[in-house]
Amino acid sequence: MNTQKVKALIECNKNGFYTVYCEEELPFCCFGEGRTADAARMDFLNLFEAMRQDHLQRTGENVEVEFEFATELSRAMI
Repeated sequence: MNTQKVKALIECNKNGFYTVYCEEELPFCCFGEGRTADAARMDFLNLFEAMRQDHLQRTGENVEVEFEFATELSRAMI
């Protein structure tokens, strides 16, 4: 299986709390949250790995994804 490249967007709300999510469709949904962009990114990656393992056990399908993180406002790579 080839590794799919997916853009993960990082948003900050008015209270300074960060969220990470994907607009592209994956076989399962996941998002990350944190008080900093880095914390939200790590939360997202940890949740993705847990969901990937669960999906692999349930379906036998190994989802291989390489994430490119970008801010929602600028869509610039960070």
